Amino acid sequence: MPYEMRDRRRRGIGIGAMGRGPIYGLSDDFITAVSAPLAASRLAEAGPGVMVKLNDTNNRASITGGKLKMTGTIAAQATDPGYYWRKNDGSGWARGEGRITVYKGLAFFTNTSRGTHIGLVNTASYALSNTAAGVYFVAGGNFNVGAGTPSVAIGVWAVNTYNVAIVKYETGYSFYIQGGAFTNWTLLFTLEDGTDATVYPMIGGATNTDHELDKVIAVDVVGSALTTLYGLATVNVINPTSGAVVVATADGQFDVFFTLPAGSANLVAVDIQFNYTDATHYNSLQIKRNAGNTAWDMVKAEYAGAGAANVVTVTGVGTPIGLRCQKIADKQRYFTKASTTWTPRSTEQTVTNEQSATGLNVTFSGATVTRLVSQPITSNEYSILGQV
Repeated sequence: MPYEMRDRRRRGIGIGAMGRGPIYGLSDDFITAVSAPLAASRLAEAGPGVMVKLNDTNNRASITGGKLKMTGTIAAQATDPGYYWRKNDGSGWARGEGRITVYKGLAFFTNTSRGTHIGLVNTASYALSNTAAGVYFVAGGNFNVGAGTPSVAIGVWAVNTYNVAIVKYETGYSFYIQGGAFTNWTLLFTLEDGTDATVYPMIGGATNTDHELDKVIAVDVVGSALTTLYGLATVNVINPTSGAVVVATADGQFDVFFTLPAGSANLVAVDIQFNYTDATHYNSLQIKRNAGNTAWDMVKAEYAGAGAANVVTVTGVGTPIGLRCQKIADKQRYFTKASTTWTPRSTEQTVTNEQSATGLNVTFSGATVTRLVSQPITSNEYSILGQV
C-alpha cells in the first residue's frame, strides 16, 4: 500500500458533520529531534510531505520535544529564517486540494522586535510578496492578514499559544484563530479574491520573537460547508432589496458589496444596518458623499431612538465596492474594499448600543447592491478545525 494512502487511512476520524472525513496531504508533528542547523529538507513526520529550508542564516530553527523551535538572534533578511512544505513528489497543493491548512500550538514567548509570518505562498520559495494568504504576527502585539505582505490589521496578540487555520476556496480564503483571548475557534477575516493555482504552507520572518510550533497540516474534509465561500453564512443574499430586514447573528462579520453611483452632495449611497431592532434602533455603517460632492466618506453611527449618535466619519475613502463591520460583543472594526483590497478604517470602537439584536438590513440610494452577507464570528461548525 502506498505510504501516503496508508497515512490517510491511519489518521481517519469520525465523519459526522465533516462529510466523509479528512484526507491529509501534509502532516508534520516534528517527531524526531534535530539540532540546529536543520538539513536543506526533511520528511514530514509522520507524513506525508517534505519541509524545505530556504533561509536560516543564523541557524535558529531546531526540533526539540516534538516542536519546531525558532530562537535566538535575527538575521538581516526579512524572510530569514524561512521554511515551506511541499508534497513528497516536489509539487505544491493545487487549488482544489489541501483546502484547510492548520498550524497547531504556535506559541510565543515575547512579542517584541520583528514578527512571525505563517500562511500560504504561491511559489516554491518564501518572500512576503509571494504570499497568497498569510497571517503576520507583527512586533508589538498586532497581527495582520492578507496577500502579498499581509497588511490588513485585524487584531491584537499576546504572549500565548495559538492555533491558526487558513481555508482555501475556489476563489478566496478565510482565516481562523483559537487560543489566548480567542477561547473558541474564531473567524478573523475573509478574502473573497485569490485564485493562486498552487500553494505551499510556510513559516518564517525575521524575528527575535522566540516561538515554537507543534504541528502543521494540509487537509481536505469532503462534504464540509466550511470549505465553500459563505458556506456557513447566516445571511447570503444576492441583489438584496433596500430595506428588507433579515435575521443574522448579534456578533458577526457583516458585509455589503455594491457599485456606487456618480453621487450628489450628502447622498447616503449605501447603509448597512446591523444589530437592527427597528427603524430607530440599530448600528450603522455608511458610504456617504461629502457636502462638497467631491469624495466618498465612511460614516459609523449608532441609533437609539433619537437620531444618529457617536458618529465617526472617515473622509475620502476612494470609490469602494465593499463595506465590512466585524462585531464581537461591544467591539467593532470597520473596513472598506476597493478592487481586491480591504482597508481598515478608524480605530476599534466600543459600542454597547443594541449589541444583542440580530436583525440585519441594508438601504441604498443610487447604488447597485449585489450581495449582503453575515458570517458568524464563532460557530460550532468551526470546531472541525480542532479535530483534524
